[in-house]
Amino acid sequence: MVIDNFKHHALAVDARARGSLQRLCHHGFLPAEWGLKGILKHVWDVYYLQCPEHETGFEPTIAEWRYPMETLLQDFQFAVRMMRKNLGFTTAAVLCLMLGIGATTGIFTVVNAVLLQPLPYSHPEQLIRVYTEFPTFPNGGLHRFWTSGPEFQDLRRDTHSWASLDAWITGGANLAGKTQPVRVTAAYLSGGLLETLAVAPVAGRLISQTDDVPGAQVVADISYGTWQSVFAGDPSVVGRETYLDGLKCTIIGVMPKGFQFPPGEQEPAQIWTALRLDPANPGNRGGHNYYLLGRMKPRVTAVEAQGELASLVQSYGEKRAPKTHSFHPKTHTIVSFPLQAEVVSSVRP
Repeated sequence: MVIDNFKHHALAVDARARGSLQRLCHHGFLPAEWGLKGILKHVWDVYYLQCPEHETGFEPTIAEWRYPMETLLQDFQFAVRMMRKNLGFTTAAVLCLMLGIGATTGIFTVVNAVLLQPLPYSHPEQLIRVYTEFPTFPNGGLHRFWTSGPEFQDLRRDTHSWASLDAWITGGANLAGKTQPVRVTAAYLSGGLLETLAVAPVAGRLISQTDDVPGAQVVADISYGTWQSVFAGDPSVVGRETYLDGLKCTIIGVMPKGFQFPPGEQEPAQIWTALRLDPANPGNRGGHNYYLLGRMKPRVTAVEAQGELASLVQSYGEKRAPKTHSFHPKTHTIVSFPLQAEVVSSVRP
């Protein structure tokens, strides 16, 4: 009713105003620079203030203003009654709504964490994944492949564009918990990797280079979730002796809540321990087992870092004898990609 009264009144005012515009402007009663919109507004204000209440017909009562809210309340009550009469339909609708909201929330959480937010490491733009490749391998070649122990040592020794270059592998492990053993995902990494990420633990310290030598005592940093679920959030967990795959292990630190490395994995690491790769016996050159992560030096670009790797491949190919599984520009190369781009590509369809 309120809307109908308003429309009727507005049409009447519009007709009267438009009929008078020509005369008012012609005799100079209204400035021509107001334009049609300004003139109509002025005429409406004057007309409404001067007209008697009964002539305008537009004085809504309190009851008329309340009418839309009463209608909304009645519609809501009717909907509740219908849902109570059809519990099967209501249950199905609520479940579908819950699934839709849950799926949307989950997808947004992943998209926000992986695609929209930068990686939670210091200067993530400097972090680069390094791979070996075999372009001529049958069935399209091997791409983004692992690196062997000797290859990792060669690159770590001979590169100059990198502030650090570290290796890691992941796998299942048995951890003696507070009351019973549990199966966890472990990351075995070279001593400088967590320091390369520059993430501070919430308690204790990070694995260091001194922990990553043959014969060193086995130590580990645990995730925040492992601290809570396996050790019940024990504040004295740092320094606690436990067993990791049957070896005596000392917990030296607790990582921050939400910390992940490697990032984007379906089964995130729950414990990090030193790789303890023996420089004198790093394994077979053809035994590709390790992932590599490098941090470029300040002011070094990804293109420059990749250029240095390509030069090393060329140099290794010229110096070493054939059939020694050495790097070669055509058959065994090195490629590198920003860590952020690699994480994003792993979740894209």
